[in-house]
Amino acid sequence: MTMMHQFHKKNGDDAYRKEDYQNAIFHYTLAIETARSELHDEHLPEKKHELASLFSNRAAASTKMSHFHEALHDCDCAIAVDSLYDKAHFRKAQLLTMHGMLDEAIEACQEVLSLDSNNKQAQKELQVITTIQTKYNKADDLLQRLYTPDNNISRDDVLVVANNIEWIAKKCVAWTDIQVLQAQVLWSLGHSQQALELTDKLLKQEGTTELSSRLHNLRATIFVAMGDSEQAIGHLRTVLAHERDNERAVKLFAQLRTFLESKAVADQYYKSKKYDDALVQYEIAMKLSPSPNYLAKLHFNRACTHASLGRHDLSIADCNESIRLNPEYIKAYMRRAASLRELPMDREARYESAIEDYKVARQLSKTKRQSREIKLKLRETKWVLAELLKKNNVQKMQRRHTAPMMVSPDCSPSLSYLRKSAPQLQMSKSNDASEVTMSPRSRTSSASSWNAINPRSRTSSASSWNALDILGA
Repeated sequence: MTMMHQFHKKNGDDAYRKEDYQNAIFHYTLAIETARSELHDEHLPEKKHELASLFSNRAAASTKMSHFHEALHDCDCAIAVDSLYDKAHFRKAQLLTMHGMLDEAIEACQEVLSLDSNNKQAQKELQVITTIQTKYNKADDLLQRLYTPDNNISRDDVLVVANNIEWIAKKCVAWTDIQVLQAQVLWSLGHSQQALELTDKLLKQEGTTELSSRLHNLRATIFVAMGDSEQAIGHLRTVLAHERDNERAVKLFAQLRTFLESKAVADQYYKSKKYDDALVQYEIAMKLSPSPNYLAKLHFNRACTHASLGRHDLSIADCNESIRLNPEYIKAYMRRAASLRELPMDREARYESAIEDYKVARQLSKTKRQSREIKLKLRETKWVLAELLKKNNVQKMQRRHTAPMMVSPDCSPSLSYLRKSAPQLQMSKSNDASEVTMSPRSRTSSASSWNAINPRSRTSSASSWNALDILGA
């Protein structure tokens, strides 16, 4: 006679094979409840094993549903019913590994091997856990060094760590610490926004105070790197509210406060038009800068100060450095373009460079108003450049037309012609008139005879007419 709990177990097994895990959990739960009432002699080994297997099966279905805490609880229940049930110990070891509870997972594997020393699954799981520990410790050590100044960690080193963390994440799907390391890798590779999204998601999950502090510290570091002091200070204060002696939070908070105070003094000098004092103070603030983004802002501020003093070449140099540190810094492009327009030499080339800066700034603009303002500057600069080119073309044409008047008299018979006396000019006109009245044949003959007598005069006559043509005679 088939008992009711066996009927529910069969339905649960069928649902599990069909990957209908929610239904499988339902039937395994019914099987457990009916088995407790039907198996009166639970203390018998075969009865204990049967009830323990039901807990273990439900744990397997819960694992497939990513209900890891419920699955771990079912493994403990199975072991409590039958401590010799090695499958429950092994499943517990796997779940502990998924949660990143590696020391406890090792103990569970050793428990399996104490029951069956030849259990190959347990031996393999033990090797995997050991590998996870080694890779995790190396990754965590390297990523912690990212917080130290002047670290010599290369991008290739971070990519190797990223691959190791990805491998661990596949084995430890419920381990929050691995996700924290993933966020650190994203930030170190320049994906700050993705790192913030991941840490925000993790903060919304239930976790320990230690984990929460790590996440807030990481977010504060990311915001400092982005140049957002307000957000950074907010996260640091959250950490210090729960852990006043948190070393990383205390150190970063003090560094950020000292820098902001120094920058505020420099900004006040600038607003008061004490530009020389502002330059000195900005130099001091640069040495205290906690991130490249803040340093880019300081170079921009100093560029504005130089521009106010009319030192546009120095202003351009600071803008260049600001753009190098932050290639998306719109204000630096705008400031450089404005200073390029003020330089007196090579104005055409300078205006062309300014136009390129305005184009980049417009592409980076994030609001319609900002884009519109940049567009007006761009249009104005293009108009001025067009006027410069037009003016230069006119000057070139004038120089070209006046060039014959500037040659020496020896080389220009036309100038000699202009210096002739009135009688000579009259004689020249008479000769011209008589030449016109001649027949073509006579004119040709006369010209040939004259040229034969005086070859030099042939060139002089042609040149004189050319000069008259140019002068509009």
